[in-house]
Formats: sequence, C-alpha cells, structure tokens
Amino acid sequence: SCDLVILRRSQKSPDEKPCFLSLSCDPSGGEGIVSVGILSSARNMEVYLGEEYCGTSRGRSVGNVLDTSEHEKIILYKKCLKLQSAAQACKIKLWQRHVMYSVNTVNAVVLFSFGKLS
Repeated sequence: SCDLVILRRSQKSPDEKPCFLSLSCDPSGGEGIVSVGILSSARNMEVYLGEEYCGTSRGRSVGNVLDTSEHEKIILYKKCLKLQSAAQACKIKLWQRHVMYSVNTVNAVVLFSFGKLS
C-alpha cells in the first residue's frame, strides 16, 4: 500500500495560497530529476529550478476521492512535466487559477523520474 502525501492548511492561515513542494536528490548519487508527475486536488503545477521558472502543467481530471475527515469529494488532477535536463532539486507550486474553493487539504501523489546528471 502506498500512502498519499497529505498537506493540510493551518487553521491560522485559511486564505487560498498555493502549496509548495521541494524535491531533491543526494548530490553524491550522480542522478537527478528529469520529470515530475503529480496527482493532486490542485489543477495546476509550476516547476522551478531554484528561482528559475521551468514550466506549467495543467492537470486533467482522473476521478475523485472522498475526504473522510471533511466528508466531501475531492477531484483529482494528473499533471506531468519533463525537465529540459536532469536537476538535483526542484520546487513545485500547486495551485488553482480563478477558482475559489474551501478545501483545506491538498492530497498528492508525487512521482518523479531520475536520469544521469551531465
């Protein structure tokens, strides 16, 4: 069984701010991230290498799940982005555009591919 990464907004910060995830590889491993795939309740994903913007992926709906703690259905979107070259680290911004929603949870499955650093 694979557990989801579950991120919950703090009750002290209920405003609709984007969620950020950071991924990194062991620098001595000789491999890097070449693509990122996310299955989450956020429709859009932006990927950054450091502060440099790499690209945006708009998700496609792949179904929904029931959030048992909130008793509501959460629509899941699949997003993928291939990087131009392997990177040791990246930052992922998950967000909804022009949508006001009250979901306090982002459920995400993070998938990433490795490649040799050049």
